[in-house]
Amino acid sequence: VGPKKGRDGPYALAGVSCMSEHARKILWIFSSFGLDAPHRRYAELINRMGPKHEHVICALDQDTGAEALFDAETRWRALNPARKRGAGFSLGAMWSSRKALKAERPDLLITVGLGAGDWLTVNRGQGAAPHIHFEDPIGPGEAIEGADGAQDWARRQTMAARNRAFVAEGDEYERLLTKRWGAPASSVKRMPWGVDLTLVKPADRPEAPADGAPVVIGSLTPLVAEKRHDRLIRVLATLLERGRQVELRLVGEGPERDRLQAMAESLEVADRVAFIPRDGLDPAVAAEEAAQMDVCADLTDACRSPAGPTLALAAGLPILAARDGTAGRLASDSNAPFIRPFDDESALAASAESLVSDASLRRAIGVDNRAVASERHAMAAMVAA
Repeated sequence: VGPKKGRDGPYALAGVSCMSEHARKILWIFSSFGLDAPHRRYAELINRMGPKHEHVICALDQDTGAEALFDAETRWRALNPARKRGAGFSLGAMWSSRKALKAERPDLLITVGLGAGDWLTVNRGQGAAPHIHFEDPIGPGEAIEGADGAQDWARRQTMAARNRAFVAEGDEYERLLTKRWGAPASSVKRMPWGVDLTLVKPADRPEAPADGAPVVIGSLTPLVAEKRHDRLIRVLATLLERGRQVELRLVGEGPERDRLQAMAESLEVADRVAFIPRDGLDPAVAAEEAAQMDVCADLTDACRSPAGPTLALAAGLPILAARDGTAGRLASDSNAPFIRPFDDESALAASAESLVSDASLRRAIGVDNRAVASERHAMAAMVAA
């Protein structure tokens, strides 16, 4: 693996560079394959590879919800893990993984996430399959800061193996691979997060809202603790105290819903917060919901899944975001003044007030954000990468 130039791009894998010409058996090992944003992306990639290739799907936590997204023409089958994913590494898990790898004999092995680390360890030496490892936005229970020393040590032993390439979605994951785990920089490729721009389009918004009509700030992310919807509710309360006509629309479901509802009631803003129990990460749903928003907010303070912000860009919405989160590095230059420090809620409220009070500003930033989505985040570009 290396920067070898050819018709299949600068990071073609020897032995699989003609992927488009010959049918291949591809073994996918996921930490989880549920209906969250990263796995929706992989389901889309698998669909767009066409019916020629055979895909063998193994979810180590036995959550296979994303299989429901496969097209009828997609050729795939499930591989049940011999051992359910647990904490850290174990010799038993690696032995089971090695047996499965030898039995399947794939043309290409693709591993995704921290939990698939056993497979990086066992796919080595003579007979190793060509291997691509994706280190994607990390899900619950797989926080980078939570990785233990034994896991770090094991990764450092396997990252430099031959016949292997690595894919990172953003800066945080590229640093994780190269600086912390020692993957050769020449073997790491960045891949953009794609969105179907034919499906998610900007809504026709008036130059100015009708008199008395509230400005809608929305969110397209699951109601989980790391997304920090509590900050957004406090920002809403501040704007209402200042006399702004504004409403909050939280599209998604999750374990934080009861707590957030109780918080809205305690701040006496519950009548201005709408909880919409729809899958905001589904592009079709996101397109419908974004049409009812004027601003999209993502106030997480860590680089996580960029699905929600990317959908908002494609929908032509300005984004209110925390600086250390994902949205801040995706949005257009004109959106930059509204990316504020995550621990400065007064600055976030000031940015929100600026966006709420100026419809023409929102419209101009939205146009720029849509252009960024078209240039950097088209689904076709992601599939090609």
